[in-house]
Amino acid sequence: MGSTGAGKSSVALHLAATGAWFMSDDVSALELRAGDVLAHPGGAVASVDSRELDRMAPEAAGRWERLGEHDGEVRVGIGRDGPPDGLPVAAVYVLSRRAQAASLEGRLPCVGSPELLLSGTFNAYVDTPDRLIRQLEVCGRLAETATLMKVTVPPGVHAGEVADALARRHETGT
Repeated sequence: MGSTGAGKSSVALHLAATGAWFMSDDVSALELRAGDVLAHPGGAVASVDSRELDRMAPEAAGRWERLGEHDGEVRVGIGRDGPPDGLPVAAVYVLSRRAQAASLEGRLPCVGSPELLLSGTFNAYVDTPDRLIRQLEVCGRLAETATLMKVTVPPGVHAGEVADALARRHETGT
């Protein structure tokens, strides 16, 4: 999660280049099933900063078909090799670019930060009481079970560096 230009898609593509599944560029459907929150893959297209794509090793960047370019962003086709039934959400990363020292701040569970979870939802689609209840149940379950990481990225730090730091944190749990 994060604001436009924070580098979410670029970080995700860098992680996918090292073997992670690319789930979605902008929107992931979340489902509460048997007490778990599952993320389902979104569209098979991503928009990424062309400079970030150029920073990847040629064999990694060459995995994706370039579909077009507009205003410095390249649209790439992403192959779908992830699980069709979704993946359990273990962590939520909120990226922001700020002119301050880099930081990774985590909380487990996410209690105390429900506003971050709710701010990342499409509230315009909450048009019935049942839909609101389901949305709140999913956010509540995420708050109970997922690690919430606020990731502050200073200017000049590339998405590949952020992806490497997140991968190390995932591997070591620190």
